[in-house]
Amino acid sequence: MKLKINDCIAICAPAKTTTIDEIIYARDFFISNGFQVVIGKNILNNNQTYLSNTIEQRVEELQEFIDDPNVKGIWMARGGFGCIHIIDQLDFKKLYQSPKWIIGYSDITVFHLRLQELGLQSIHSSMPIDFKENLKVHQKELINILIGNCSDNIKIPSLSYNRVGKGTGKLIGGNLSVLYSMTGTLDVTLFDGAILILEEIGEYIYHIDRMLENIKRNHYLSKLNGLIIAGIKDTKDTSPKYPYELYDIVHRVCKDYSFPIAFEFPVGHQPNNTPIVLGSKVQLSVDQLETELRYDDL
Repeated sequence: MKLKINDCIAICAPAKTTTIDEIIYARDFFISNGFQVVIGKNILNNNQTYLSNTIEQRVEELQEFIDDPNVKGIWMARGGFGCIHIIDQLDFKKLYQSPKWIIGYSDITVFHLRLQELGLQSIHSSMPIDFKENLKVHQKELINILIGNCSDNIKIPSLSYNRVGKGTGKLIGGNLSVLYSMTGTLDVTLFDGAILILEEIGEYIYHIDRMLENIKRNHYLSKLNGLIIAGIKDTKDTSPKYPYELYDIVHRVCKDYSFPIAFEFPVGHQPNNTPIVLGSKVQLSVDQLETELRYDDL
């Protein structure tokens, strides 16, 4: 799915509403890097409600971009909520026959998970709504992935509460609460031998506990070869204080498994949001000094 200079990227709003002013920086960045950019009508005809448009109109627009052979990548303008409304009405046949990049994170996890079930790769990355705030190095990394010049590894210092080890498998996952909301509807075999990455923002710490316990009870965790806890930002607490920290919760939920666990990976609702290729085969290596995620098939 290597893009070439002058290829077309579509910016689409399948969930929460946004405006043209909020995506100008991202549009201009891609144009300055030699791409054409087309903007979906649900952004241009902003209706000032929570959702960018009706279910039918959001399905129609995204389906047009999926089916259009001139569109080589679809960059979701923002998350919020709403992708679950349209996922089962979309036809991915042409995308499967002629793959193109689907790009975004947060609520876009709905699409990432469907593509992972289809055996397709997609890009978990910052979106036009927050692209300006993302670190410059990660902005350039997104371009490099699109043109097939992706670095083959991501290295960060290890933390004392990591669990050391090595694991190889397909990189899957995305937003924790979105994955949690889809438990029971996902193909369980998706998790067989996988490396699962999770990110989240604005949740009560006990909600995170509940979600991880539910994912465990759906037999997803027992199948993994590795777990990456990425940015879990702006967590809320209760009064009296909830007795467990995030690290305690993860280790308790995963105590019966032996796969490596890496915390605070630079992915998620934060300026240090590294673009990653979901659905790719990776190696996760966690030792006491360094954590490395290496791609095997890019």
